[in-house]
Formats: sequence, C-alpha cells, structure tokens
Amino acid sequence: KLATIFSSTFQFVSLKHLDVSCNKLKHLNFISTCTTITTLLVYDNELEHLNDIEGLCNLSTLHAQYNYIREVDKCFTNLTNLTDLRLDANKIIQIAEDAFVKCTHLTNLDLSYNLLESIEFIAYIPNLAYLSLSHNHIRSIDPLAKCSKLLDADVSDNLLVDHSLNCEGYRVIQRLNLSNNSITKLSDAEPARNLISLNLCNNKLTKLPNLHLTFPKLETLELWGNQLEDTEHLLDNLAKCENLREISFDENISKPDAGDSDNFNDQLITQIPQLVRVNGKEIRKTDALKSSGVAQTHARQRQIYDLIERQLSSLAQVTSPMIASVNKSYDIIQELLTKVDEDMQQRSELALVEAQNPTRSSIKTKLKEALDFASSATNKNS
Repeated sequence: KLATIFSSTFQFVSLKHLDVSCNKLKHLNFISTCTTITTLLVYDNELEHLNDIEGLCNLSTLHAQYNYIREVDKCFTNLTNLTDLRLDANKIIQIAEDAFVKCTHLTNLDLSYNLLESIEFIAYIPNLAYLSLSHNHIRSIDPLAKCSKLLDADVSDNLLVDHSLNCEGYRVIQRLNLSNNSITKLSDAEPARNLISLNLCNNKLTKLPNLHLTFPKLETLELWGNQLEDTEHLLDNLAKCENLREISFDENISKPDAGDSDNFNDQLITQIPQLVRVNGKEIRKTDALKSSGVAQTHARQRQIYDLIERQLSSLAQVTSPMIASVNKSYDIIQELLTKVDEDMQQRSELALVEAQNPTRSSIKTKLKEALDFASSATNKNS
C-alpha cells in the first residue's frame, strides 16, 4: 500500500478520474495542481485533512470516507462544481458554518458515522437533496428545514429529543429516518405534504399526530420500539391514511384487549384495505408500480437505462468506422499471410523435389554453365 506519492512523479495535465483508495496516504499534495480532475476517490486512507484539494475547481465527485479527518473548514471554498461528497466514517467533530457556501451544486452529502454535534452548515447548501447524518451526536436538526430541495434525510442514531418538524420547511422531502433517538412527541409537527416514508422506530413516542393531515401522502410508517398506548386511537388514526401501504410496530401492541375477539392486526387489515405489508409480511398482492414511491424509483431507473442506451448508441457511432477500418486491415493482412504461406509451401516443395533428384539438379547446373559460356563467347566475338 502506498504511503506517499511524490509530486515530481505525478504529472498528468489532463487527468479526469483518480482512484488512490485503500492505501496509507496521509496527504494529497501530489494532486494540488491537477485542476482537471472531476472524480477523486481517496477513501480508506490515513488522511487527517483535505487542504490539498482546494485548487481542484473542476471536482464534482469526492469520496473520502474511512479516513481520520477531524475538521472541515475552507477546503471546499473553490469547489463550486461539487455534486457528490462522502465524508462518512471519519472523526469529524466540527464543520465550519460556511464550509459549503460556495458548493451550490452539491446534492448528495454523507456525513454518517462521525462525531458531529451541530449541523448549522446544512442550512447553507441550497440544492441539497440526499443527506445522511446517522450515527453522530446531533441534538437538533432545525437547519434541515432550510433545505428547500431536500428529498431524503437519514438522521437516525443521534441524540434528538425534538423532531424539528414544527419548523416551516420540508416542502419536498419524501423520506425521513428519525429512528434510534429520544423523540417524545410529534403532535406539534407541521405538515410535510410530500413525505412518503417515515421511520420513527426506537424513540419514546406515546401518541402520534393526525397522520392523514400531517403526512397526507404517507405510504410507509415504521413505529416499533415506542411506547404507544391508545391502540384504539392509533387504529382510527392509521385508517384515515389513504395511501398507507406498509407499517411495522411492536408485536405486543397487536395483542387483543380483554374482551376483544379481533386483535390489532386483524382490525388493521380490515380497516386499511390498501395495506399490503405488516411487520415485513406481505398480506396482499399488489402492483408495485401503483406505489408512488416505487413508481418514482422505477421511473428513475428507466431514465438511467435510457441514458446508458443513448451513451452506448453514441459510442457505437463513434467506434463503428474505427472497427470497420480495423476489420478491413485485418482482412488485408490475412490475405498477405495466406499468400506468404502459399509461396513458402511452393518453395518448400520445390526444394524437397530437388533434394530428392540430385542428378537432375546437376544437369540443370551444367546446362546453366554451358549457356553462360556460350553467351560469354558470343559477346567476345562481337
């Protein structure tokens, strides 16, 4: 594994993609002048800072997870083209509030498995769409409400006691993971009208807000590991969620109350006809594409496939003339080789015949000598 790469040996003026992951690098000063780089993979090294990337103004993708980075300050100031950033599994304690202010194209950010307590910097990333902050020491996620384009946020396994959904914002968010925190109530949450997936597992909730009003498009709800008490109210609440298709909760909540003949599961299935999965078990067959969340995923996959097909088609148009030229050259070479083989075979056969008839060969030699002598004599007489 590489521990050092010297700048003098690293001179690539047009380098676009660089992968030096899974080494023992402690710094990246060898790339400080490689301003053409767009993709940089430096994960699983021994980096303690990223100061050497300040000049990589064309960088769009940076994966620097599994290192020893502790702070993020000014190193991203000039990276205005950055879209995808992974800094998970480091030792980051602090990120400057203005660290990503100039990263106006940043859409994907993974800071999970660090030591963050404050995330004020998040409020200054205007186009952020996908965010992972799981496994940190965060106590408030209020800044997320200022990310007007946020679609997917994972803030599980933190120290949250407040969901922060009472802040104005969350206009387009579709998936939110708040599991493994210490949230006690959700009753004051502002509507998140586009939310389709909500994970509240392992919190300290005793009751839920009116879900059909707060999350009108909710399709997936995970509740196990809470302290929900009023099962009758919970059942009525869930029954009003017209788009709810999947739910999970503690098994003990589904035990029948004294005198009841039907348990919670049966009532749930009866009152929510569109429900297809309970606690991971499929209870009804369904057309997966009827789910807006799955449909969006399918549409996105279809777009990716179409893009790949277009790229392959374009590549074929570029390479077809080259392939035709190579094939033509190959055919010509094959013809030449065939002729050489035939000529060599004829020569070999002739040599073999002459070797088997020494007398004939001798006569031919003497005849040639006589003709040469006659020709010479004629020339002298002339």
